[in-house]
Amino acid sequence: MGRSASKGKLEKKLDELWRQAVLKKWNYRCAVCGKTENLQAAHIMSRRHKALRWDLRNGIALCIHHHLFWAHKEPVQFFLFLKNLLGEEFLDQLQRDAQTIVHYDTDDLQKIGVKLEEFIRA
Repeated sequence: MGRSASKGKLEKKLDELWRQAVLKKWNYRCAVCGKTENLQAAHIMSRRHKALRWDLRNGIALCIHHHLFWAHKEPVQFFLFLKNLLGEEFLDQLQRDAQTIVHYDTDDLQKIGVKLEEFIRA
């Protein structure tokens, strides 16, 4: 059975809240070059890992150049950058957490949304 329309809408809303929260967390600056324009919120571990999809630990602000033309095209260099910036232990924990299987219901998703909104407003 497929996702309900309301659950799908809620997930899209969470994606946008997560994007806003990640940019705020990184002070609206690219973590690589410090630029403030054309910013994107990038997942460190793929967003297909539901346990981390809306987890702020799994996000980094990157300008469009460093996201699309560096992080995705030079994943080894990007990983080494992340390892230096965030630490190997942090990345190892993130990778372990990514393996967690989660099944969010609508109430779970709403709670995630509240936390993201609180972070954005703080």
